[in-house]
Amino acid sequence: MAFYPSPKLQLHAQEAAHRHPLDDSERFWAHEAAQIQWHKLPSAILQESEKALKSGILHPTWSWFPDGEFSTCFNCVDRHVQAGRGESLALIWDSPVTGSKLQFTYNQMLHEVETLAGVLREQGVGKGDVVLIYTQGELDWNHLVENAKRRNLKAQVVPVKSNDPIYVLFTSGTTGSPKGVVREAAGHAVGMSFCMRSKFGVQGPGDVVFAASDIGWVFGHSFIVYGPLLAGAATILFEGKPIGTPDAGTFWRIVSEYKVNMLCTAPSALRAIRSHDPGDRLFKQMGTSGALRSLRAIFLAGERSEPNLVQLYSKFLQNYSASPSLVIDNWWSTETGSPITGTAMEVVADEIRSLGPGTKPMGRT
Repeated sequence: MAFYPSPKLQLHAQEAAHRHPLDDSERFWAHEAAQIQWHKLPSAILQESEKALKSGILHPTWSWFPDGEFSTCFNCVDRHVQAGRGESLALIWDSPVTGSKLQFTYNQMLHEVETLAGVLREQGVGKGDVVLIYTQGELDWNHLVENAKRRNLKAQVVPVKSNDPIYVLFTSGTTGSPKGVVREAAGHAVGMSFCMRSKFGVQGPGDVVFAASDIGWVFGHSFIVYGPLLAGAATILFEGKPIGTPDAGTFWRIVSEYKVNMLCTAPSALRAIRSHDPGDRLFKQMGTSGALRSLRAIFLAGERSEPNLVQLYSKFLQNYSASPSLVIDNWWSTETGSPITGTAMEVVADEIRSLGPGTKPMGRT
């Protein structure tokens, strides 16, 4: 006899996604790790150990997928081509600043990536090297790339260890000196892949993600460069502003032209748009024509969103966008109603003794 629990007894999807990795983290993340492709499968999901702090106190530490081998680039590009999705749209570059637009399928992107990788290899870049990207707004590699294409120069994928770094991104320095944050290759990709499906609802080919951000900021770095491509969706690289390039309707033009499903932006961008289009004429004009029906969600990040702004755009989406559609404040990914999936935090004393609920931290908060 089967028992089907009442819907009232079933966990909300978000609550379930939070509970499962806490109740059985290895099984949960083993399932998520199986959603990407490995060059060498890890023999373990999680390896626990201890390290000594400067004070001599032993501190627990963990290593995810410790002996696996993996390539972020392969999972973002190559595997979609190998799966027969090479003609799916991968990248849209839209630059109101220069008046330029380009689109790349996964086949085309693979060709460009292999060529540029070959150029970098010829310039002396090898496995394990750290490459500093600190440039002006434009970096002209064209002569090197075109020369490489004439010679059919390419570089093949090079897998790295799971715990090798994929990038070092520096904080803004708002509360002190900028600090380099290191992300490990496999853990980053597994978590990002899960996030795109479960948090943002991006399912793969046919979905278009517009993260109106900067790739120098972790949100833009995550949801322009990696997230959509790991999911097999299309990502938009936008070179412009919410206003002035040329007007306050630029975002809605992007949504309409490329059939965007998910828009990520900051509340300040919507405030700027409304200040230049106080009657929301441009949004309503585009919406009335049916041009915004692809849009399923607007995610707001980076700062607090006042309730009336969320409510206003929620109403706009209900009237003019996909059904259902949502405006979600995921400021630091905690304001959506429950803790972040896979995290269980405690305040501890120096001797790694839990201080329990209600403990107030010292210093800046």
